[in-house]
Amino acid sequence: MKPFPAAVAACFVLCAVLQAQVAPAGFWRFELAPGFLGDSSGNGRALADDGGVTPLSSGGPGDGRAAVFSGSNRLTYPDSDLWHSQRFTIEAYFRATAVANGSTRVIVSHHNNTGDQRGWHFAEAGGKLRFAKSTNGSGLVSVNSFSLTAGRNYYAAAILDSTAGLVTMVLKDLTGGGEPLHETVAIAGGTFDADSMFAIGSTGTTGAGTSFFNGVIDNVRFTAEALPTTLLQEPFESVPIIPSNPVVRTKADGYKGIWFTLGQSSDFGDKYSGGLGTYTTNHRPMAVYSPVANKTFFTYGGTRGPDQRYLLIMAGEYDHATHTVTKPTVVMDKNGVDDPHDNACISMDKDGYIWVFVSGRAGGRKGFTYRSAEPYSTDGFSMTSPAGGETYTYPQVWYDPQRGFFHLYTIYNGSQRELFWRTSPDGVAWSAVKPLAKIQGHYQASGKEGNLIATFFNRHPGGNVDARTDLYYMQTTDWGETWTTADGTALTLPLTTAANPARVFNYSAQNRLMYGIDIAFDADRHPVLLYLTSANYRPGPDGEPRTLHTARWTGSEWVIRDMPPSATALSSAVHNYANGSLWIEDGAWNVIAPTGSDPSIQESNPKRFWGNGGELEMWTSSDEGLTWTKVRHVTENSPRKHNYVRKPQDGHGRFHSYWADGNPEVLTESHLYFGAAGGTRAWELPYHMTTPTAKPVEVNPPFLRWRKTYFSVAEIDDPQVGGPDGDEDGDGISNFAEYARGTHPRVPDSAPSLIAGVEEDGEGPYLGLTYRQNAEAFDVVQKIETSDALRDWQDVEASLFDISAVKDGNVILHNRGHRSITGLPGEKRFYRLRYTVDE
Repeated sequence: MKPFPAAVAACFVLCAVLQAQVAPAGFWRFELAPGFLGDSSGNGRALADDGGVTPLSSGGPGDGRAAVFSGSNRLTYPDSDLWHSQRFTIEAYFRATAVANGSTRVIVSHHNNTGDQRGWHFAEAGGKLRFAKSTNGSGLVSVNSFSLTAGRNYYAAAILDSTAGLVTMVLKDLTGGGEPLHETVAIAGGTFDADSMFAIGSTGTTGAGTSFFNGVIDNVRFTAEALPTTLLQEPFESVPIIPSNPVVRTKADGYKGIWFTLGQSSDFGDKYSGGLGTYTTNHRPMAVYSPVANKTFFTYGGTRGPDQRYLLIMAGEYDHATHTVTKPTVVMDKNGVDDPHDNACISMDKDGYIWVFVSGRAGGRKGFTYRSAEPYSTDGFSMTSPAGGETYTYPQVWYDPQRGFFHLYTIYNGSQRELFWRTSPDGVAWSAVKPLAKIQGHYQASGKEGNLIATFFNRHPGGNVDARTDLYYMQTTDWGETWTTADGTALTLPLTTAANPARVFNYSAQNRLMYGIDIAFDADRHPVLLYLTSANYRPGPDGEPRTLHTARWTGSEWVIRDMPPSATALSSAVHNYANGSLWIEDGAWNVIAPTGSDPSIQESNPKRFWGNGGELEMWTSSDEGLTWTKVRHVTENSPRKHNYVRKPQDGHGRFHSYWADGNPEVLTESHLYFGAAGGTRAWELPYHMTTPTAKPVEVNPPFLRWRKTYFSVAEIDDPQVGGPDGDEDGDGISNFAEYARGTHPRVPDSAPSLIAGVEEDGEGPYLGLTYRQNAEAFDVVQKIETSDALRDWQDVEASLFDISAVKDGNVILHNRGHRSITGLPGEKRFYRLRYTVDE
């Protein structure tokens, strides 16, 4: 018996869940317990001896007991569907008495040479380690890897992923020592259900074996899953072997979003249309932040020009340190497709490589996966998926540094959109595809919080997406081994009936349609769902009320609450596809969504009014969705409507939200934007770029929002009245200083900006400093500076201590202290409060 190496114990800490998920189907160690031919996997698959295989009591290739094969005998187990799994791992320790010249000597097989029933075999062939398989029972495709020498002890494995068309070959020379050799090689997809015994030491040919092995074999393990190399009997970390496809480094000359119309028009416009570069909410995530690089990487559906409807799958990066973006990279040219259903989602692995998963569409267009050429860079990409693509739509990919990729997606069954999932340790070798839900079709939105992966979705009665209804939720905390409801009730998958334990609310009973939007998690890791319900799938007043809802799991029940009307007297938003995002931060629930509308065009331009998108508004709730307050307008007076506000994974700093614009009723340019937390500031990505990098331009900046409160458009355009240096009230305080202080620019105010006075506490005298701050002045940096002669001012912010900060409306009254190095009183020193623009 080969004892587990120390590395396996470490793997148990990181991979305990995976280990449970991929327990072997059979494990034959040839020990006294559970018997020489017994099955150590616990599945009871004891072998039968065919020809007198004898035990070796010591000195086997696995450093223990083993089985001796004379070249004319074998061990067998009856045929089973397990042996032709689409994904499996076969492992063995062996020592060959001699290596063949031109012939094959089988170590393990599911292969019958009688009547075209060839399946697969793992063997020594011509002095090489071979894995061969058939897809039709007759012909074989084989991979020959690594040379073998007679008399040496080896560990070998073949990890087959027929769904991806890959096999990973592993060989470790136990006699000579050293690291395992391994390579991943393309192989024909599919396996053949051979009418064959499972055999060790020979083929499973009926009657008598063929291609007999001569030597010693130990620790044969069969697992009906493509194992990561960290879970092999001889575990090791392997860098993914990426197919050697060319790297594409094609650049675009700016950030141009795709415009699209579905073509299902009615009196109030299309079912959905407009700028859909960040569409759909079923592509998740579309941006991810890296603290290592201090960059946010993002993908979007782009195009070649303002009058073009030609889809390009794009990737870009924002540098938080320099406040710049690079020219975007064309990851994939969709060759004439104009449909942003083919947009991508994005992910980043533990080594910093950026992955882009390009959606397919229905059965006619395949999904494709790309990886960046360099870590922490979107400069170039190469394709990692099979050349013809894979079958997946609406990709949602969540990454875990220990486990790899978790891919939720849709497969079309006719017109029905069914939900599936798969996993991969490296983005190349994928698990078998497993079903989640098949209730005549679904759209889902998912999220990840620690080891929790959650998804919520609707159902499509009769396969009709325009009848989408009901609210369902399920989650997994063990990487998909089990799926449960929020209260932990185990689910039997796939879900196939409308009434099942995963249903949160029966909206079909109310004749309401349900459109999923986003998911977040509270401090207790309980899910909060954001979605919209409507009375009609068509745009226009017949769909009212269109209501945004939250559904929160409290730990014992679901609590559903409504957001208030905003876009109209009845509705939160004017359109069914009004998509925003939900954040839960420091106990507050924040939503940014296109809930703002322009009532002045309701009669004159109804297709624009009722069409997709709107002005973005920031809403907050401090009581778990019971009441909501509209805090600010993120966008105002925009030339185009905004929509599909996306939440970056691990969003940070200025790139905390991400969206596109475009009018719904006619082809327009579509620009892309990103914004800071809370909707405090927003920037437009450069539509035209002539240099490798460029700075985004701020839109609706906070100072402009403040001036709109007190000045007309004409006054704002007049520098002497509404400009930064204007002083309309004549109090000697500029508009910019009034803004920073939170005072009224048209009401004289003689109070100084900074009040100083000597105070004393238990540590001695200090200078007390009191001043006002506008809490909405997000683009102002305030600093206390000091000088001993009104020149050479020094920033003393780091040496100040806070005494109190009292908020009154949007004004914060600060009381702070400063102790000088030489001591007070008697020291001559000047202090000032300096305001600067945070660009």
